[in-house]
Amino acid sequence: MSNILEYKGYCAKVEYIIEDEILFGKIEGIGDLVTFQSNKASEIKNEFIKAVEDYLILCDELGKEPNKSYKGTFNIRIKPELHRKISLQAVKNNNSLNNEIEKAIEFYLLNSGFEIKFAEKFSDLYTQLLKQATSMWDNVNPSKLENYTNSVFSKCFISNKTYKERVFKC
Repeated sequence: MSNILEYKGYCAKVEYIIEDEILFGKIEGIGDLVTFQSNKASEIKNEFIKAVEDYLILCDELGKEPNKSYKGTFNIRIKPELHRKISLQAVKNNNSLNNEIEKAIEFYLLNSGFEIKFAEKFSDLYTQLLKQATSMWDNVNPSKLENYTNSVFSKCFISNKTYKERVFKC
């Protein structure tokens, strides 16, 4: 579940005012203040889309560039120990502190969401394997399976146990 909306490269964080029972947001990353609101959750995304479209139309009519221009500079405050570590890493890499931080940010942005992508890929693979195993299982002859189980698996399980009670010992 997310409260971030995205449309045409613009994004907004949706918030809720309990007293007024209103969902609202503002388009982030632009030099102008453009807001939207709704009292229905099912309509807030459409209100955001309308706000973006209205903003783009207004910018076009005014002959104005719609996006906020970023200069590429900003101040950050970090723990002194982290500052020391990144500075030393920059020296080791024969790099400036600025370039080292830029590389770290690029790496973070490229790899954010990695766990989600991995989980999705793993889930797909697991589903495929499960389908294959189910298909193979459907084609198994029960009498052959019993003979195979008795000959091979009996070596790996402590005997005299029911199927659910067997202890794996290989």
